[in-house]
Amino acid sequence: MTVQGAECTKKADPAVIAELTIRTMERSVPAAVPGIVFLSGGLSEEAASVYLNLMNKIIRKAN
Repeated sequence: MTVQGAECTKKADPAVIAELTIRTMERSVPAAVPGIVFLSGGLSEEAASVYLNLMNKIIRKAN
């Protein structure tokens, strides 16, 4: 996920993180990739769930 660095004092809104993550994936992951799996990567279970839920609500580009 596209999140701020651990030492960043300005924390991004979860909706912004979801939007930037989707935008990053649309720009860099080939359409032929059948799926993407996320690991928490140091995020709390709650934070990761919030981000994933918001990402699933975003309408994505049609391929």
